[in-house]
Amino acid sequence: MTPEILDHSLPLGPVPRAGSTRIFQHLFGAADCWLAAEMLRQWQKPLLVLLPNPRDLEEWQREWAFFAPDLDTPLIFPDRETLPYDRLAPPADATATRLATLAALPNWRGLCLAPMAAALQRLPPRSFLDQHAFVLAVGDALPPERFRQRLIDAGYRNVSEVSEPGELAWRGGIIDLFPSGSPLPYRIELFDTEVESIRAFDPETQRTLEKVSKVSLLPAREIPVDTDALHEFRSQFRARFSGDPQRSEVYRAASRGQVPQGAEHYLPLFFNETSQLLTHFPADGIIFMPPGLANASQQIRHDWQERHEERDWQILSINQKPDRKCGTSDEEKPQSRSYGVRVD
Repeated sequence: MTPEILDHSLPLGPVPRAGSTRIFQHLFGAADCWLAAEMLRQWQKPLLVLLPNPRDLEEWQREWAFFAPDLDTPLIFPDRETLPYDRLAPPADATATRLATLAALPNWRGLCLAPMAAALQRLPPRSFLDQHAFVLAVGDALPPERFRQRLIDAGYRNVSEVSEPGELAWRGGIIDLFPSGSPLPYRIELFDTEVESIRAFDPETQRTLEKVSKVSLLPAREIPVDTDALHEFRSQFRARFSGDPQRSEVYRAASRGQVPQGAEHYLPLFFNETSQLLTHFPADGIIFMPPGLANASQQIRHDWQERHEERDWQILSINQKPDRKCGTSDEEKPQSRSYGVRVD
């Protein structure tokens, strides 16, 4: 039974002009989430809510389900869940959610939630997503070795049994694949070089569930991992930093043809240009800024700088400064044509 939606709406007036900011004051508790829902209903514009703390994500999701059961479930753009300069890859589920959100965001007309730390991070350019995203359908021709290499170049990992996003298992004419951003993995059966069937399956029991006619594939990592990409990384590393690059473990790993652990922190070295979350957000969208955002942004940059100084004894003098590696300096921020709403 669909719950009845009580009309507690408050006329918000016209949509703010592009580039302007409208301020709402004296809101308490969950009122900012209620206000966001009203904006989406009345203004019919995509809404990006920047949150001071990653822990706010769960609270906003619960409140959104209460205030906006008639609206779409929000997109989530989480943090990478690793500290800057850590030699650890982000969790596969976090990366999958981030990539799925980036892929959907340009055409999204609902709510997107993102911690401020995630919004400040450098991201791959749109061309990277377009290059590695494709749709596989029943009846498609699928040269096995070429397809396998395409997946590996997109960051998928060969495993014996698929259990999390970004994994691939190949057994004769059967391919188990867990696409990035998908809730379930898929079992692809080939007849010679043609896709005969595609079935979703349970990663815990490995039992097939239902047939589908097609599946959408995204890259499994935010960086390219093919040989050319590693060569570009090493070239950019030498060009950016003075000193002996062999003193850096990430450079030595790339020299061995391996993707360095924590390579996402060095994302700008893999591309000629990068992006940020706002780059992917629709130009007519509204940026919603709750209280505490300015202090959170300042604290994030302070933490990045402190982390850099703490790691200096390990990374010596050849690592990127936080403004170039993790976020952007003020003059590098993308010019947004979006509307702004601030809650004080």
